[in-house]
Amino acid sequence: MANPKKTNPVKPVVKNAPSIAFAKLKWRFIGVVFASAFLLYANTLQHDYSLDDDIYTKKNSFIQQGFSALPSLFNKGSLVGFNNANESNYRPLVLLNFMISTAIFGNNPHVEHFFNVIFYGLSCVVLLLVLQKMFKKYNPYVSLAITLIFVFHPVHTEVVASIKSRDEILGWLFGVLSFYYLMTYVENMRLTKKLFWSLLFFFASILCKENSLTFILIVPLLLYFFTDLPVKKITSIAAPYGALILIYMAIRTSVLDSITFKDKIIIMNNGLMAAKTTADMLATNFVILGKYIWLLVFPVNLTWDYSYSQVPIVSFSDWKALVSLALYLGMGAYVLLRFKDRNVYVFAILFFLITIFLSSNLLVKIGATMGERFLYVPSLGFCIALVLLLMKGMKVEMESMSWPNRSTVFALLGCILVLYGFKTVDRNKAWKNNYELFTSGLEVSTGSARAHFAVGSECRVKGEAEPDPVKRGDYFKKSVEEYYKGIAIYSEDAEIWYNLGVTYFDMGDTANARKVYAKAIELRPNYNMALNNTGVLYFNMKNYDKALQYFTKIIETDTLFNDAYGNIGAVYHNKGDYSTAAKFYEKALSKNPYNKSTLSNMALVYKALGDTIKANSCLQRAAAIQ
Repeated sequence: MANPKKTNPVKPVVKNAPSIAFAKLKWRFIGVVFASAFLLYANTLQHDYSLDDDIYTKKNSFIQQGFSALPSLFNKGSLVGFNNANESNYRPLVLLNFMISTAIFGNNPHVEHFFNVIFYGLSCVVLLLVLQKMFKKYNPYVSLAITLIFVFHPVHTEVVASIKSRDEILGWLFGVLSFYYLMTYVENMRLTKKLFWSLLFFFASILCKENSLTFILIVPLLLYFFTDLPVKKITSIAAPYGALILIYMAIRTSVLDSITFKDKIIIMNNGLMAAKTTADMLATNFVILGKYIWLLVFPVNLTWDYSYSQVPIVSFSDWKALVSLALYLGMGAYVLLRFKDRNVYVFAILFFLITIFLSSNLLVKIGATMGERFLYVPSLGFCIALVLLLMKGMKVEMESMSWPNRSTVFALLGCILVLYGFKTVDRNKAWKNNYELFTSGLEVSTGSARAHFAVGSECRVKGEAEPDPVKRGDYFKKSVEEYYKGIAIYSEDAEIWYNLGVTYFDMGDTANARKVYAKAIELRPNYNMALNNTGVLYFNMKNYDKALQYFTKIIETDTLFNDAYGNIGAVYHNKGDYSTAAKFYEKALSKNPYNKSTLSNMALVYKALGDTIKANSCLQRAAAIQ
């Protein structure tokens, strides 16, 4: 009898095999993601404050007052505690976060950097969980690969290494938490509590950063591309998120004096304002948008500053503008052609375009030409597209649980992560403090006036603190050189001429100090600090009448400028007019009763007038001031 033909048993198809595989690997993946995020940015933990960190920390009066200022976090703009400007920014949850950490740990930059790294790591873990729900039909290593590319990408250093950028990190953390609970809810519509948490985290996200408003479009896109829900159902689910946007805008409008910046955006803040025509502005705008794509693909020459004129104004005859325009038009065309197919590359493109839109300068001009921080969230679109394209190029069957060329895939992704990792760790070093950041920035931002001015100011600060006269002189010389390099690029900023005057004053070069102060006053006739310092120069020269002209001009336009009253008192004091001097000293003390110098001068004046009782009283008050 013939033996029956042997057949290989058919392996049963396991439903939800990717989800089962992820469940087994979940905690291992989470450990890898969080550990990678922490280790990559561990060298920032010993960094000091830098750049704009003061806005939310030691120079924000709300944060320094502690919980007594808690109501102000919610009924005033986020800049009021820093510069008294109740406009543009409303980020109460970020300020609350800093208030809590400062109340517990004090003004400690190392603690704040630690929290930045922790929150970054947590957001990346949640991102992994969201991606797994998005790509639940794919091998779980796909979600891990996308997450790790995001974790390691060097363009994120500006956000994670800058304390002030906690707003970006928390906005994204709450955003991905919202996405996670949304995707969990649609898996089982009876879990309405999950939808509540999604809405809560969505609202928290926009209370951290205005750019999170774009997530209102990401919500329906997630449902459209990664679920089988009909459009009508997607619309009904997305509706409550829209309602929260309206509530937020109502709160924001009632709290802020202006929802944008009141003052005209200046060229120094946004180089696009230097464009002579709308067409040139748009062309330059597309050059910037092209640079964003370039930084995502080749994150090599990173810098803290892209202001005027690091990105020169160009017309549409410039090839960079044309290439960038063609690239974005191509992406737009692809979206239109493949949207109905629920193509995942369309989602990646839309995610990038939507989340970068508010900071793109296309619709509304913002207070920055461009910035790597603006790529923090949009970079996820690039990470998704990069991983999927690489796997497609290597002909990986992403839904399969076993990849024949698995080692090749991992080797290629590993190479990318190693390159990204080295760059990220190295770039972190630049954010150690202002001096390191600004000087390293000049290696890239050679065309930026602000980059030169920043180095000039930092060198002056270094010089003022340097006890060695030779090194002190070298710092001041370097400061002057950098100021003039910046002025060669942009000379219409009164503040820069004033700062240059301060450097000359520190150097003892009063002649040049007077000249540059005069330039600052020419650009801004009521520039009080420049007027005051010029008056001080003439006072030191014993030209009291000339000094009096400058001090008097200040109080004609600003009765709150306390130093001017004290200085006018000093002029009359030195001229022997003690009665008039006493009047101005009294005015100065009425505005600031704790000015030790003014109290000491008052004591001398009263002594000269023969009023020993008042003289002794002033001396006692001065002695009581620490």
